[in-house]
Amino acid sequence: MKYKLAEKYNVIAPVVGIKLQRNQKAKVKIKVEATKNQNVEQLANQINEFVIDYLSSQLDLKVVKPVTQITPVNRSRPVNVI
Repeated sequence: MKYKLAEKYNVIAPVVGIKLQRNQKAKVKIKVEATKNQNVEQLANQINEFVIDYLSSQLDLKVVKPVTQITPVNRSRPVNVI
């Protein structure tokens, strides 16, 4: 999934954490670095949709609430989008 995120959305160093829960549910946390010209909110929503679709189709998991943390290259503090 990390390689698909990097390839599809042109993000730097994606890190994906998945915690499995009961009844085929999972909590997902994604950390990425974005380039200067990317819209952070739009990118986070696209990544969340991609993760939900990917996990439901490939692994038959239901994502409870994906959390995407994006750090723009020109900013030192990350932006959390839930």
